[in-house]
Amino acid sequence: YTQYALERNRLSDIDSSLLVSPTYSYWANKGWQWSSSFNYTLSFDNRDRVFNATQGNVFRYDGTLSGGPLRGDIHFIKQELEFSKLIPEGKNFIGAFSIKTGYIRGIYHPDSIPFYERFFLGDVGPYGLRGYELRSVGPVENGVNVGGRIYFIFTLEERYRINDNVYLLAFFDAGNAFKNVNTLRPFIVKKGVGVGIRMEVPMMGILGFDFAYGIDSKKWIPHIQIGTTF
Repeated sequence: YTQYALERNRLSDIDSSLLVSPTYSYWANKGWQWSSSFNYTLSFDNRDRVFNATQGNVFRYDGTLSGGPLRGDIHFIKQELEFSKLIPEGKNFIGAFSIKTGYIRGIYHPDSIPFYERFFLGDVGPYGLRGYELRSVGPVENGVNVGGRIYFIFTLEERYRINDNVYLLAFFDAGNAFKNVNTLRPFIVKKGVGVGIRMEVPMMGILGFDFAYGIDSKKWIPHIQIGTTF
């Protein structure tokens, strides 16, 4: 599916501790800006159930073109890929793994990308890396996380199906975000392990709780998850 969006944005109230980085200070002084973007998605999903599936695959490609031939004030190209697979392992046990990656670059200048479009990893959600706090993983400049232009996350889970609406899981996450392709180091990753539970609640959707240990941060961190799964 596709979508076109035309927006007029202005950034304000950026935390003063972030303004020491040009990544934030540059956009803080821009005032009102037009964003003209085209989004496109290609997806394939043959799981036997949307929630608590026992087998199947999911493939998803998302792309965004902002500015350039579409005009406006914000110019970048963003692309993301995701693949996940579920493998039945006997009665009530399912193996699952997922890999996600993405890349964003400025059209006229590699670094002319708003910080809110960059990749910040940690916690749960689309850029979830359990065992780390929200938006805490990425390249650091002047003491602050400026967000990556390229990232990847690998997840491995072992699930135990209690019934159609509830399962337990043990997981291993690994990933990182990097400033650009030149700084990409595939084997320098942040790693986390832990256990959790997922349940589908009528009228509320998917609820989950994970308790994760960040192997690199050496911290135990609880994560509450609403509406996100794979």
